Amino acid sequence: PEESLLKHKDIVTEIYNNFGSNDCIKIVNLIWYGCLNLIMIRSPSKPLVSVVIPAYNAEDFISDTIDSILNQTYLNIEIIIVDDGSQDKTAQVIKKYKDKVRYFFQENSGGCSVPRNYGIQKSLGKFLCFNDADDLMVIDRVESQIDFLSKNPKVGLVFNDYRNFENNVFHPKTHFESCTHLQSLIQG
Repeated sequence: PEESLLKHKDIVTEIYNNFGSNDCIKIVNLIWYGCLNLIMIRSPSKPLVSVVIPAYNAEDFISDTIDSILNQTYLNIEIIIVDDGSQDKTAQVIKKYKDKVRYFFQENSGGCSVPRNYGIQKSLGKFLCFNDADDLMVIDRVESQIDFLSKNPKVGLVFNDYRNFENNVFHPKTHFESCTHLQSLIQG
């Protein structure tokens, strides 16, 4: 990383001078994304959101997951996928996205918490967003959550409802509507 920073010193200095210290994109982002690519697609006025995805044998649906994140209305996103020892073609599918996804492989840990925590360690964003490898994001999920957080600075965590689907058919009720345990917690 230090060599890359020195290699792009002029560009980094130019960005810092043009955007100022308060709105300057983290220098570390420049190292990871490549300076010119970062300047073209990242906005210094919107905080970077790191979407962390643990994946295990996800070749059948990881493309749809990645595409749903790339199609977000909020553009300042990094996608971090931690492959938890997949034995299928998950890696090959993810690698087709090249620099749009930061891919990490680790030996199978037996659950999603270890790869999720590793993804957190690798994240560069001001905000974290978690997504499973078989989940699709609605197009404005990140934007609406960041908007809510920016309007409510005392709030430290947001989450969202979801709807299950099988064979391209959505269940009639969302999770919040159908989970009796959640309903009992909400009602006291």
